Amino acid sequence: MSFRYWIIIVFIGFCWGTIYMFNEILLVDLGPMSVSVGRLLTGAAALWGIVFVSGRKVRVPWRVVFGLTVLGFFNYAFPFTIYPAAQTMITSTAAGIINALTPVMVVVVASLWPGSEKTQLHKWIGVAMGVAGIVVLMQSGRSGGESAIGGLALAVLSPVCYGIALNYARKFKGVDPFVLTAIALSAAGIAYLPLVLAIEGIPQVTSIRTVYAMLAAGPVLTGALFAVIHWLIQQVGPVAPSTVTFVAPVVSTLLGVFVLQDAFTLWHAGGIALIFMALVTIDGALFKRLFPARRQ
Repeated sequence: MSFRYWIIIVFIGFCWGTIYMFNEILLVDLGPMSVSVGRLLTGAAALWGIVFVSGRKVRVPWRVVFGLTVLGFFNYAFPFTIYPAAQTMITSTAAGIINALTPVMVVVVASLWPGSEKTQLHKWIGVAMGVAGIVVLMQSGRSGGESAIGGLALAVLSPVCYGIALNYARKFKGVDPFVLTAIALSAAGIAYLPLVLAIEGIPQVTSIRTVYAMLAAGPVLTGALFAVIHWLIQQVGPVAPSTVTFVAPVVSTLLGVFVLQDAFTLWHAGGIALIFMALVTIDGALFKRLFPARRQ
């Protein structure tokens, strides 16, 4: 995979590392389901603006629209609800760390997905290193008594959803990624809205900070960046783009240290090092250099 793709992946991972901080702000006025549907609809609105201004073709068969609705729930609606709900029990740093399990789930699901190629050894090694990094990072949260078992267990469901969604998204390879994301966000948001209103009611926004946080979380972190991720999946497959979730917990940890004044421990340093090593190993370039194929 070329270096420019890795630059994009690291940039997206950096941006997504901030979402857990925005969730903390949004949860002051909104319930977890309202946070989700807000991100879905504002993200969709921003993308439709880009689609129409750029003159992209929107003709998509109804059977594809149904498939994109399914994708919308697994890739957006469910995870966007799960993480804010989990963050009522665990810290934003812990939620970001759990999200780094996504490449693990992508590799596992890809190995079981019909028609998929056999998962290469270096990807399994990278997964193991990533898990080790997550375990190391989690020790800092546990030592402070911040991470509740129930919250951690709930948060793990999001990487499972992402693992399914990123593999499922490959079937839409012929669809423009911006159109794909706009339809998936819109369909999931519209289908989800009645349930959200029935359970959580109409949101009562009392702070301008909530509006600013939603504008960042919806149009930018959801609409624009997920469109780029779907473009990357079409270019390089689902596994490498999923490694953005190895970068995000590093960012969420650093934000906790420098913004929330959390202590930076050896657990943080060790976990960050392992996560970056995992990202490089999953790419395969380092593995091939260390273990070159024998020439006949």
